[in-house]
Formats: sequence, structure tokens, C-alpha cells
Amino acid sequence: MQPKEITELSIFGEYKQTENRVTAALFHILKQGDKDLIAYLLSHADKYLPDNEIHVYTQTKNNEYSSVPDGILSCNFSFQIIIESKIVTNSIKETQLNSHIQQATTANAFLMYLTPDPIRPAILNNKDIIWFNWQAISDILRKYASDYLSGDKTNDICSYLINQFTILLENLHLTEDATNRVIVVGGAFGEEVACKYLFYACQNRRNFKPAKYLAFAHQNRIKYLFEIIDGPHNNIDIADVVSHEYFDEFEPEYKKIKREYFKLRMVHEFTPAIQNNTTDRNGRRCAFTQGQRYVSYDSIIKAQYTSELVAY
Repeated sequence: MQPKEITELSIFGEYKQTENRVTAALFHILKQGDKDLIAYLLSHADKYLPDNEIHVYTQTKNNEYSSVPDGILSCNFSFQIIIESKIVTNSIKETQLNSHIQQATTANAFLMYLTPDPIRPAILNNKDIIWFNWQAISDILRKYASDYLSGDKTNDICSYLINQFTILLENLHLTEDATNRVIVVGGAFGEEVACKYLFYACQNRRNFKPAKYLAFAHQNRIKYLFEIIDGPHNNIDIADVVSHEYFDEFEPEYKKIKREYFKLRMVHEFTPAIQNNTTDRNGRRCAFTQGQRYVSYDSIIKAQYTSELVAY
């Protein structure tokens, strides 16, 4: 792995992290995003807010109970989400869980657990308990920023905090390390554009996994590796972000169709190119990808054939 640049380090800090540090960072984002972001997050658990006035509290002590949850989302006290977060897998304690459950006994109170576990922990067998892992939180926040905050200058702070928070989660190994992920897309048209104009634009809302790099599978080989220096952003009119020369050369009859947009920087040319030796179930050679695939940077930088690429 390459050493991390300053842009890959989170402003929330990198050393001696605690559950409280991660949770407080998330609450800062929820506070900044206000009701729209909070409602968006809860909708992924099929919970919907009955009121527009939302308050965010951290570590609120109720003397009636032995446990102190990490935070509470309260909607005029007619709706409460009690939040407990963990940064170690399989670390939910039954005593604490039962105490939290006692605090969420009204019709409009719910308990939410945030953990790094890849699947829902068995101890959370109560279907009324909301559960997300940190990867899901990262994906939801990134998608919200891409779909609702792109190009909106009034939300620059929220977008920035989301980006920094997802970097923090990656560096704490609470999510997959996106800095080691390469998106490989079919590149009959995109590769030439990327080489000349350093961007990639595709159909809107394609929903890519977070990644630091992008490459094109074209003419049965992978020849170039690009760093993603901005994006992806959805709902982009590329006429606002690319040069007139591009349209003269590639799209003289351009129609204003919103696209998903990446700004790129070429970082490596494979010499020789990585050759495609992918085969189908019948042993016949086929395209490495028709849409998109994800491989590790560590494998692509050393590979001679696509069979040596490691999925990521």
C-alpha cells in the first residue's frame, strides 16, 4: 500500500480513537444535516419522523436506568431514537442491551445499534431494534451527499464532514478501505475521453462503491490507471465542468442529460498492458466486465493478466 496523503487523513483524528469519538463525529454530521439527513438515514430502517423539529443529544443520563446510551435523536419528544455504537465486532453486552431496551418502551421510542459486524449480531434478534454497520452508515452518507448535496454551496460544510467521517471510518478499519479499491469499467468510449480530458461521465445514479482509482477494460486489456480526485457526483450537466473542445470532438450534438461525473488524474500506464484472459463457464474468452467490477490496487499494480486481479 502507498503511504496516505494528507487528503486521506480525517480531520476527526487518527490516533487513540474511541467509540465516543466516532459517535460524536457522526452526531456532528447529523446535526449539520438536520432533519433532512436524519430522516433520510432513518428511512433506510423503515422509520419515519412524525415531526420536523429534531434534537440531537449525546450521552444523556436518565437516573432511572443503569446504562447511558451514546446519544438520542429526539423529535419534540414524541419520537426518540436511542443510539448505542460499538467499534469492535461481537462486543454487545446483554446487561447494557437490556437496560437500553427498557428505555425504549414507548410506542415512539426505538433503539439503534451501530456496529462493525458484517451481519446483524444474533443478540439483536428483536426486530424492533434498528441496526446498521459502519459500512452501511458510510454508504448511506455518501449517497446522500452525492444525490442531495452535490453542487449545493449551502451544504458545503455537511458534504465536507461526511467526506472526513468516511475517511475516519476507513482508517479505523470500520469499513472497507476504499483507498485500496479500483473501479474497472468498460471503456470503449470512456478511456479515450479520460486520457484526453481527464474525466469519466456515465449514466446518472450508477451507484459505485467508494474507490480511489478507476481503470478501463478496453480492447481486451487494461492499459491506464487513473486516480479519482473528485466525485463521483450525480445530476451533473457536464457542460458546466468540461471544456468546449470535448464537445467539438466527441459530442457535437450534445443534449443536456444529467450524468454521474468523476474528475480524474492519470497515475500509471501499464507497460505491457494487463491482458484479458477472462473466460466464461464454457471456457471461451469473454469481456472482463460489461458494466463495472472492483479490484484491489495491490493486485492491479502487479498484474500481467486479468486472472491475477483480486476482487475488492
